[in-house]
Amino acid sequence: MTNEGQHYDQEETDMILFAGSKPFMNSLQYNVCFIDSKFNPDFLAGDCMNIAFQLGKEPDVRKGHIVDWSYDGHIEKVKILDSTLLYVKGIRARTYIVQFLEKDEDDVFISDNNRID
Repeated sequence: MTNEGQHYDQEETDMILFAGSKPFMNSLQYNVCFIDSKFNPDFLAGDCMNIAFQLGKEPDVRKGHIVDWSYDGHIEKVKILDSTLLYVKGIRARTYIVQFLEKDEDDVFISDNNRID
């Protein structure tokens, strides 16, 4: 079973921050194998998820940026693979596809293309 298409409930979403902003929707993490290669995911890095903000309330971030994602104070680094405008639950939304970054034994972020400090 996969988490793709499943989301945190509203109470849990209220504990999430993405680049310092609170989203109105956040999917559960799902395996990178479900991401289309056109988004250029790093198959050696972590899981992916989708995050949505009401249009006008989204953070000022772009594709390729590495930002903080936190849940109840636990902070992780994620890389933005893409973003798009959608209608979610009848609301215009900016939706981001992000991927968790993983660290090596030296506490340095791993990428299949380069090392990200």
